[in-house]
Amino acid sequence: MLKYETMTEEELRERVEEIVSLWSEGTAIENWNEYCEDNNYYDDRIEFNFVDELLCGCTRPSEVLDAIGDGYNMNDSYAVFDIYGLKSFNYLDDSESPYDVSTLVDYIIENEECFGDYDLEELFEEEIDEEEDEE
Repeated sequence: MLKYETMTEEELRERVEEIVSLWSEGTAIENWNEYCEDNNYYDDRIEFNFVDELLCGCTRPSEVLDAIGDGYNMNDSYAVFDIYGLKSFNYLDDSESPYDVSTLVDYIIENEECFGDYDLEELFEEEIDEEEDEE
């Protein structure tokens, strides 16, 4: 029996949250975007904020975006296109970011057999290996 199968729901949630919190920002975004695609939440996908590439073919897209006003800054790192327009942010915990650790943790637990490059067995593989070494 795998270690995660013997955990309470609360213990499992805490452990998955701990693992997710250790991910690099790039890994977190990659997995968030996978969650969004799997659930058809395309408006919540996080993209790198390359202004000129986002609006390829426009005349002076940087000027156009600066005129948009609140919610978008061309100097931020990331951008999201949602039903309200273009928003930008620098960190996953910024107010304009759709990223939600709790939602992602729920998704990982509910879809334990397959989540991108991770599944619960792999998430706990290190713990399992350590226990076997102790025996």
